Amino acid sequence: MNLHQGHSISKAALCLFASVALSGTDFCLAKETKASIKIETIQQTSADSNEPTKKHLARAVTSFEVAAPREVVWQTLTNFPKYPELFKRIKSCRVTKREGDLVFIESIMKSQLFIKPCQHTINDLAKGPGTLKWRLLDGNFKSVEGEWSLEQTKDGQHCKVTYAIEVEPGMVPQPVVSMFLKVVQKEAVSSVTSVSESFFAEHRSAHEQALETKG
Repeated sequence: MNLHQGHSISKAALCLFASVALSGTDFCLAKETKASIKIETIQQTSADSNEPTKKHLARAVTSFEVAAPREVVWQTLTNFPKYPELFKRIKSCRVTKREGDLVFIESIMKSQLFIKPCQHTINDLAKGPGTLKWRLLDGNFKSVEGEWSLEQTKDGQHCKVTYAIEVEPGMVPQPVVSMFLKVVQKEAVSSVTSVSESFFAEHRSAHEQALETKG
């Protein structure tokens, strides 16, 4: 590998951070998590025999539990104007358009090397509060998609969350993609868990205080 090739790969790897930033990544809050992360590579062949092109997709899946009801986690994930508080790499976020259950958002990113300053994402809320799907509309890769699946536990006070990210990286080496997807998953777990549990704890405390006052 010559110097030019090495530089190209390094740049592509850094661009991966940009492409998954809207998926729930906060690289400033790196924490260890008990969530298990599964990285896999998927080969998809076009159904059209005239197009034998194969897609090499990198997919990362993680499951974890949040000490808050499903509705609270859903509210955390769909409160788009609050994304700068949830994901520290985002400077501002606004909803640009709504079409039924589809919500289009524009995020202005904080200044960072190789990261596109303005990114656009479409979010599908049709299956809420059980499933939230999102897709990055612009970026450095052929496609970046994510899915949050929320399952209420029997006690109603916890939520099992499964988060999947699928990337068609193009020329980025598979080991590089796998490494960064693993980092992304850990950051997403940390951020969503922390914000959801804090909100639920504050809400529950306020409710208990209100009951005591009435009593």
